[in-house]
Amino acid sequence: MQRRWLIPLATGTGAWTILAIAPPCWAAGGVKRVWWLPEDYSTTGYHFDNLFNIVLFETAVAFAAVVIALIYFVVRYRHREGHRAVYERGDRPIHLAITVTLALIVFIAIDMNIVHRSNVSLAEIAEQAPDPESAFVVFVTGEQFNWVITYPGTDGQFGTLDDIETRNEMHVPVGEKVLVRITSRDVIHSFNIPQLRVKMDAVPGMETRVWFEVTEPTKLELACAELCGWGHYMMKGRVVAESREAVERWLQEQEQFQEAMR
Repeated sequence: MQRRWLIPLATGTGAWTILAIAPPCWAAGGVKRVWWLPEDYSTTGYHFDNLFNIVLFETAVAFAAVVIALIYFVVRYRHREGHRAVYERGDRPIHLAITVTLALIVFIAIDMNIVHRSNVSLAEIAEQAPDPESAFVVFVTGEQFNWVITYPGTDGQFGTLDDIETRNEMHVPVGEKVLVRITSRDVIHSFNIPQLRVKMDAVPGMETRVWFEVTEPTKLELACAELCGWGHYMMKGRVVAESREAVERWLQEQEQFQEAMR
């Protein structure tokens, strides 16, 4: 008797085996956490990580159910001597009932659950959003292929002569809510700090906003997550999270440098 029904079983088992052993193998290669999410240094990042894990778990369960059903049908209806194949059109009421039931289970248990949890998380993040009057505010402008970081000067206002401007380097205080006002000078960019779970489009002619709070001193990558032209790969900067005193000293140094260059 031919054993063709073993092929799907071997394929499915092999896929799960690869998924099971690949993360430890990659980790053993000396690259830290390359196989999973990056470190989270923000106060709100757990919302996104939890949602990611929920989506991964639910899709894994659905995938496993499909594979198990596939294996069952392959084995149950395999070729056997003396058994005649029967053709099913799939138009009986029981077939319709099974289809509708499975569709509702997927829609309610997976799709609606993800939408609900997303809305709850976004609502909680929006409720914690800082007041622009009291937050540490930074203005970020995307351009091909740099991030222009602007801080208000001694007058506390943007768009004046004492503004402090840097490129591709942002310093923010640890333990304080940072409000980032974002725009673009040319094309659509995407302000992205993966280790803070922050991502927001920079759109020409309009202002978008995002906020975060860093939990500990660190240095992070500021990337562009939107294909913005031939030099997109070069559009990255650095976010330095440090004490408020260190940020103030750095701003004073930048202000003195700009005054000397005028």
